[in-house]
Amino acid sequence: MFNIVILTSRKNYTWKSMEEIIPFIEFSWSQLKAPDVNVETIFIEETSLSDLLKKAISASHIVLTCFTPEIFRATKFIRFEMKLDVHLIVHLHNQSTISCWPIRFWGDSYLFLESDIFISSCSRDKECLFLTYPKATSYVVPFSYKEYRKKYLIPLLPTADEIPLFYIGRLSSQKNLHTLILSLDLLKRHFPLIKWKMSFYGEEDFLGSPNMGWRDRNYKELLINLVNSLKLSDDIQFYGQVDRAILNKNLSSNKGIFISPSLHSDENFGMAAFKALTTGHLAVLSDWGGHFDFKKSFNDTVNLTPVYQTPNGPFISPSDLCLCIIDSLKSYSTNYSKKIPAQYSIEDISSKYRQILNDSKTFLKVKSQTLQPSKLSNDILEKAKFSLNTKSFKIFSDYSDPLSHSFFQAYGMKHKLPIFDCSNKVSLPPWITRSHLEVTINDPHRGSFVFNSNTENSTFINDGFAYLSDFR
Repeated sequence: MFNIVILTSRKNYTWKSMEEIIPFIEFSWSQLKAPDVNVETIFIEETSLSDLLKKAISASHIVLTCFTPEIFRATKFIRFEMKLDVHLIVHLHNQSTISCWPIRFWGDSYLFLESDIFISSCSRDKECLFLTYPKATSYVVPFSYKEYRKKYLIPLLPTADEIPLFYIGRLSSQKNLHTLILSLDLLKRHFPLIKWKMSFYGEEDFLGSPNMGWRDRNYKELLINLVNSLKLSDDIQFYGQVDRAILNKNLSSNKGIFISPSLHSDENFGMAAFKALTTGHLAVLSDWGGHFDFKKSFNDTVNLTPVYQTPNGPFISPSDLCLCIIDSLKSYSTNYSKKIPAQYSIEDISSKYRQILNDSKTFLKVKSQTLQPSKLSNDILEKAKFSLNTKSFKIFSDYSDPLSHSFFQAYGMKHKLPIFDCSNKVSLPPWITRSHLEVTINDPHRGSFVFNSNTENSTFINDGFAYLSDFR
């Protein structure tokens, strides 16, 4: 008999998408209807410790839907004080790419056994997990939404007018939207006969790069100024936060192309991209985090733009992104009436949970050892402890920190930068200024740098700050 306690919270709604994702996890576990399965959901804020412990005593598995300090303090008590022989099933969310330091800090560094189970929402998140816990037991189970019941895509009609390009989500430097605007400038200059209109839906979050201890300041204003300086104000519009029902209506009449060049540190799924794809739109995405799995699932409706490795962190070339957009524009009129990937259905997700439960029967017999964190994870935890004393979540020095590059490479920073020479025509974004002595860079995402301006082929050109301006 499987007695499952779902331990959950409404506090962990850091991102808008979590308002859908956490209730979906609760719902999908509740769909495990079988004579040998009993599921009970407990909200940590609404129960006393004594009531929780009464439920935990008879539980075979405790599912942690998200991270809050309260959830992991309770879990720590159950494991270390009560010493219950119970499986923990942990939905990771953003924990993999930050080496699970909050779990280790508010829970315990040795909270988990090798028999416990971690659920990643994408394959690259699972890859990141092994950097922290090399012997972890992990499964990939994607997110979805309750309304995901259709078997086939209902093809949206192409428009005869301007092709709709759109982005839905937070306006954040980690989402790399400044690169998208540069790519649209290339698109307009080199392919003036293609008619399109770009719409941004969402507001600024001001979070910046917490892992680096950086905050965004006026990122939306930077984007608008960039649009104006490139004379793209007639082609690009910012609509702010739009009610979901109105947004769905606006995007349900004609086929569009969803674009996200995100380099966000916890792009572990991509709910906006997923909803766009399942409602009949095309997508141009960064080859990063959860986006990689969409290419495998949705195949020719998705174009991925490569993420390059630089000394200063991940980089997407505006020219590469422009070419990906062009590829999607070329296939815009193609009818993609086909089956929606089954792995996102409630039935398949519940089936995967059932497989996890069945597999767990053997784990306690063969994987009873404490799960040991890696040296990399220990180093990051020490940095986190120091930062918390200064009321910061900083765990990396900056985007050049070798500790961060281990996670970036697992997440998709896998391509080597092409080397430019004198025959290449390159462009510099407006956040780069040059004098006869030095080059100053104030990159919206990766920070500020100064290079000696000694040659035309300076280091900064081949470190992911310049891009091809003539690439046809």
